[in-house]
Amino acid sequence: MVTGRALQKTLLRFYNVSLSGGFAARYADSGRERHSHVCYIDGVRCRADEAHLGGIVVQVAAEEPL
Repeated sequence: MVTGRALQKTLLRFYNVSLSGGFAARYADSGRERHSHVCYIDGVRCRADEAHLGGIVVQVAAEEPL
């Protein structure tokens, strides 16, 4: 389950903007645009982004410095 916050269950969808690339995120229930690459999968902080040759890749996010 990909969500917007660690304890929230709002599902997200990620898209390429066009055939030439670009990244977009939307809330699955409302279709409203989301302006962040950060997401949570089973409570783990991740980052979604455009893949090198198209598509979307989601990776565990690097820890933020204190």
